[in-house]
Amino acid sequence: MKKAVQSGVIGLLLVTSALLLIQFFEQIPLHQEGSRLGIDWFPDAIRNGNLYYEVTDGIRNPPWSLIPVLPLGFLSDRTGWGMLVYLNLLVLLVSVPRVPPKWRYYVAVVLLGTSYPAVRTSVDGNFEILVTLGALLIVWGYRIKHPAVLAAGILTITAKPQSSFLLLGVLGIYMLQTWSRRDILLTILLVAAVVLPTAVWRGREWLEAVDGFPYRGTLIDASLDAALLRTGIVPIGVRWLARAALGGVILWLAWRGDRTLSREKVGLLLAASLLVSPYAAGNSVLAVVAVGIIPLFFAEPKVGLLLLFLVNVPYFFTREQLHDDQAYYWTAWLLVVIGLLARRLYQVESENAILGDGISSAIMPQPE
Repeated sequence: MKKAVQSGVIGLLLVTSALLLIQFFEQIPLHQEGSRLGIDWFPDAIRNGNLYYEVTDGIRNPPWSLIPVLPLGFLSDRTGWGMLVYLNLLVLLVSVPRVPPKWRYYVAVVLLGTSYPAVRTSVDGNFEILVTLGALLIVWGYRIKHPAVLAAGILTITAKPQSSFLLLGVLGIYMLQTWSRRDILLTILLVAAVVLPTAVWRGREWLEAVDGFPYRGTLIDASLDAALLRTGIVPIGVRWLARAALGGVILWLAWRGDRTLSREKVGLLLAASLLVSPYAAGNSVLAVVAVGIIPLFFAEPKVGLLLLFLVNVPYFFTREQLHDDQAYYWTAWLLVVIGLLARRLYQVESENAILGDGISSAIMPQPE
């Protein structure tokens, strides 16, 4: 009876808070109405639960990854934006581990919810939250060896392949080494059961939208290749070598370690994917903060606070700096994050005696 009352109270609070937030967003004009808000929210692209990739400068996410947000297309433009922000906040809230003492948990919730990437994602109406949600589902599904949960995570995180391709590669290797053939096959079938029909449905339009992507190498591109390209002095061969070297080091570290997917390891792989990929926007660092930096804050408060402070520095940028220098800043921030998370990961796995002699036992396939 007590649990039923608690559940009822929680449900009432969720509904009330959603209605209040929607009412607030109903008063705010979108960029289609002349403001600078909601610039990444394209309600016409998911109108009535359908997908329209031909919308000018619209969505470019794979069709299967957008299934969780399609219901927003049945709402009014402003209400849909408000609900997207609400879902964004809920996922961020759920992502914070409930680690004692309680005050530190509440501090982490506030730090994450008010961080520059979180606020920027909400203001812009970006689908970045799908990457965070997908990463959390992958961590959970892999840990409990649940094919359906893992498949849901894979489908969702591929909303932005530039954020997830290294993680998916490492996940595949780890599964081959630790999961039964039955569970691997079931996961593949579940993913294919969603990807294949949605690819037939809207795959061609999606590929055409991606092919026409105009922002690679521009001032909003925070990838390592773009940062080096904009200097005007680094040849393409050196840029490729730099990306390959960074990706190789991260993959080597993942190979040398244990076959678990900790939040810090996933955060490291997300950060490295953004730098190594051909294109990455600065707002994509939100998943790195939520998945990797917040757990680091609990484990090493000083290091975590440093990274959380640095992620908020763009709050103090001028409009000109946001336009001209923000991408460079996120490139540098991601490099710092990779260094600190790699150090943390190496230390933890070394202390657990998993590196060295423990490697062979960690990578042996599990019995059928």
